[in-house]
Amino acid sequence: MTSLEELFCQIDDFCQSFEPRWQATLLGNGLKPRQRRRALSLSEIMTILVSFHRQSYRNFKHFYQKHVCLYWRQAFPGLPSYQRFVDWMPSSLMPLCLYLKECFGQCRGISFINSTSLKVCHLTPGNTDDRKPVPDLLKPCFGKVFADRGYVSKKLAQQLLEDFDITFFAKPKRNMKN
Repeated sequence: MTSLEELFCQIDDFCQSFEPRWQATLLGNGLKPRQRRRALSLSEIMTILVSFHRQSYRNFKHFYQKHVCLYWRQAFPGLPSYQRFVDWMPSSLMPLCLYLKECFGQCRGISFINSTSLKVCHLTPGNTDDRKPVPDLLKPCFGKVFADRGYVSKKLAQQLLEDFDITFFAKPKRNMKN
């Protein structure tokens, strides 16, 4: 895609067919849901999120404030503040993932692991290690897996190397404890 308009049109076509089907399958709690209208549509939010990954900015806040707000204000007339946009981002996660899956199809053998802590169910007071599920999460993966070494212990790193041939590309900081 060479232009913002072309990207928006492709995402908007996806959203036009996806949103009605998605709304029809959502479960309700018996109450009428409050549907406050946003200043940006789902397709506009997704366009900005996909565009961020196509640009060379290191973080989203800088991209939004220095690029979107300055250069794309005419393309997105209802552009909210950065904080309001960040509040809307979680609601676009499911459609965004499905859009990217539709665009790129099957996994090509590259996966990513985020360093966000995992919430493990049924923890006992002494068992709070959120790294234990990592080997089970990696079983269906193939190809390359990129992970931030961050707080991975040497023992877990060795197990991942032996079991899944995972090599970390980032060294831990000198003062970081395993």
